[in-house]
Amino acid sequence: MKFLHKISVTTILGLLSIPTYAVPNVWTSSFTQGYTEYVLSNSRNQTIIVACNEYADIHSDHGFHYYPKGLNGNSLPLRNISILFDNSTVAYPPQDGGLPTSTRGGANEWINFTRAISKAKKIDLYSNNKLIATFTPSSNSVKSIARELAKCKPAG
Repeated sequence: MKFLHKISVTTILGLLSIPTYAVPNVWTSSFTQGYTEYVLSNSRNQTIIVACNEYADIHSDHGFHYYPKGLNGNSLPLRNISILFDNSTVAYPPQDGGLPTSTRGGANEWINFTRAISKAKKIDLYSNNKLIATFTPSSNSVKSIARELAKCKPAG
């Protein structure tokens, strides 16, 4: 009986020590509270999330978040961030207070943004003309995320 107790305690402690961050440079997705979240972390534990409002509510829009210190830190405001995809396409992530995707302009921006980020093999984030993060997703995860993000249509 003591042996089984030791195994149970060891198993529980082992499970509690599993890191809460994703494998670097591999897109992952999960569904939570009405949103499908596409998550990409790099080797420095910096993380980006593309959040697709599937069923949250009609007043919430899709979103993009950057966490410079991983998911346990705070997200950085997007107003000063620009993104370079594969050293050629520049995009400005959707942000609070920007055009909602229910408008034509917001919908076009969202489509361009999701199309570029879903196919990118290198994603550079800049703030005030300074490189702050680089993500290099694996080829297989790029292929799988492109199909999934294509389903994240503009609201409305």
